[in-house]
Amino acid sequence: MVFLEINNLNLIFTVVGDVNQSIYKWNNASPEYLLSFVKNYKFKEFRIFKNHRCHSSIYKYANKFLGLSEEDVEDEKKIFKIKLNDNNKSRYEKLDEIIEKIINSHKVEKNKIAVISRLNSAIEMYSRNTKNQHKIYLDDPLDKIGCKISLFCSDLIKYKFSKRISLYEIYQRNNIIKNKIGLVDFKNTFKDLREIEDSEKICIKLQDFLESLYLKEDIEPILAAFRTILNDKNFIKFYKPEDNNDIQMLNIHKSKGLEFKVVIHIGLEDKSFPLVMKLESGWGVKDIQEEKNLHYVALTRAEKICLLVSMSKRVNSSFAELETAPSEFFNIDSLTEYIRDLGER
Repeated sequence: MVFLEINNLNLIFTVVGDVNQSIYKWNNASPEYLLSFVKNYKFKEFRIFKNHRCHSSIYKYANKFLGLSEEDVEDEKKIFKIKLNDNNKSRYEKLDEIIEKIINSHKVEKNKIAVISRLNSAIEMYSRNTKNQHKIYLDDPLDKIGCKISLFCSDLIKYKFSKRISLYEIYQRNNIIKNKIGLVDFKNTFKDLREIEDSEKICIKLQDFLESLYLKEDIEPILAAFRTILNDKNFIKFYKPEDNNDIQMLNIHKSKGLEFKVVIHIGLEDKSFPLVMKLESGWGVKDIQEEKNLHYVALTRAEKICLLVSMSKRVNSSFAELETAPSEFFNIDSLTEYIRDLGER
């Protein structure tokens, strides 16, 4: 490992990470390298349990959930849970009312509120049924490829449609590009990207650039995905800045690294979270620790308020609605005094 080799040179350096936010094992990302530092006698470990972003009651609940530390119970709780059914009115209408109440009572801007779920299907179903103006972030063709080049291409689309990212930032965070071309040449290649209106000209520019790097990867599927996004208005709107009146809707994986004043964590139903899937040995949860880490990430996206929502029906990948019980993450006896239960509506 590079870090271990650096250490052998007697250089002092710092490695920062959080194994409790390891949620990408499916993409061959593992916390084992980070953990190896902890086990190495040449490294000194410093643990940080306090989260300065979240309200104290939220991070204490999250820490207690993962068993990271024993936490005092907060008198003022900003983490809540509620069960929603379809009695009298739909559960989605009830959720709309709850969000409206939060907006009015806490003076929160809509674009600072996120509805987060383990599964895209739960978010998509709410998107279809809510009356709230919103922006939903779903996996597009480049996301589904999920390699370093496709991530770079996603960054280029973000640059094209949003001024929140610069070519310098794209260059610095994409080592696969950084190792092949200098910053000046890179910026000169794409400096006119925002002015080009013809999507095919953009695709040709990208193709010429990638071919000039002589990459080992097969770029044809990536170029096809890139072209699909540029020619689809629904995909393009994911890359444009949100309106101030847009509630944000996204899955937990997409929420990592982000923060919101209010998080509405939906999809907390049995079999949906932790996710039950078909395994070689039968139906079960593939990696319970990663499922717990996902829940931890969702909880800690919230700065001021976190609301856990379990509904009387879950939504599967085919968008069928099935009667269900709450998730095991929703009802945890040891956490009862750390959360305010709003009952069932």
